[in-house]
Amino acid sequence: MEIESESVYRQKIKVLHYGAPPITYGSPSFYKFVKSMLSEGRMKAIPSFYPDIFDVEYFGWIKRAFYKVSTKKVYLLDFPILISTLVKKAVDKDLIITLGFPAIIELLILIFIAKIRNIPIFVRDTHWYWPQTRISRFIWPIYFKLLKLVDGIIYPGLASYNYWRRYGLERVYVVHYYALEATMMECNLSREEARRILNIRNDEIVVLYLGRLVKKKGVDVIILAFSRLIKENPTLNVKLLIAGDGPERKRLEEISNQLKLTDKVVFLGAVPEEIKKCIYKAADIFIYVPIVTEIPEEWPIAPLEAMSLGIPTIVSTAVGSLPDILHGVVAVKWGDVEELYKAMREIIENRMLKDYLGKVAFHTYKTLASEIRVKIELLDAIIDSLKRRYER
Repeated sequence: MEIESESVYRQKIKVLHYGAPPITYGSPSFYKFVKSMLSEGRMKAIPSFYPDIFDVEYFGWIKRAFYKVSTKKVYLLDFPILISTLVKKAVDKDLIITLGFPAIIELLILIFIAKIRNIPIFVRDTHWYWPQTRISRFIWPIYFKLLKLVDGIIYPGLASYNYWRRYGLERVYVVHYYALEATMMECNLSREEARRILNIRNDEIVVLYLGRLVKKKGVDVIILAFSRLIKENPTLNVKLLIAGDGPERKRLEEISNQLKLTDKVVFLGAVPEEIKKCIYKAADIFIYVPIVTEIPEEWPIAPLEAMSLGIPTIVSTAVGSLPDILHGVVAVKWGDVEELYKAMREIIENRMLKDYLGKVAFHTYKTLASEIRVKIELLDAIIDSLKRRYER
């Protein structure tokens, strides 16, 4: 009997982790998917934030990952098989952790399964304000009611946590799981070699943006602030690297041309995961200043990637991770060209400030991106939620 009890005790808790809506070419989850493919055998694809007591099955719909179709079309094409596969994977699990909005249908089905089987279900949510699209306004009341049916809501940062607490939800928890995704593939080049390949001279100061070129990223704000930096400080030997691609690229190139910055602003295009760290190594300052649009910038990984290398980092107040990284960055008002210009100039002109910001950036990254810490946060969240569940 003792051996049998020990065997039962050691049996791991089976978890279903539903990761993302259907992955399509060029979507944010597509790049994480590609990273996981390229990383196999060389590093962890996505660092696990689950303690070892869990046996986790990750599930995401990747059938159309390399097709240039919309997520809506994938749902129309694959909905029956996607849902049937999801149900099959959920019925034998002890715990479900699923994505919330916009995967509203999957959430509804998984809540139903959890209630039928009397197992706990947790939702991962990243919103720190509600997106102002037509469909989100319609779905908001439904989503809010569904969240009241789950055992816990897991947020990657304080902004989301505080937002949903204001709506009266109690079983809400901060688990900094996104911070672990700042792990990059190693770059075998030295800083000097990386700069030489990018045609950067030793005496040039490099300002870097890395991310998608879409409207909400505010890359035009960076170009305008950089233009002012050049015009008002003509002796500065500085260059702006814009790494990434997207629908805004042509417009951003036109803005650069109009401002006569063609020799000072370099568009690198899409950056493969295997050389991303090399690009960061070449930088002296990293800038990530999204603006508020219909869909928020929730918990971006790029600032932490830069901070992991001790690069002084400037972010805007439209970054959902700001409360978590505030002590390691310089924050400027979103959309404010003047404020961004002053922040860039001060960091460039003050070497002591630059060195200090690099040190606090790295320290902040190390604190947040601790796998042990994140696992403890998740375990604490689950234990607290289950206590509430069985005390009712």
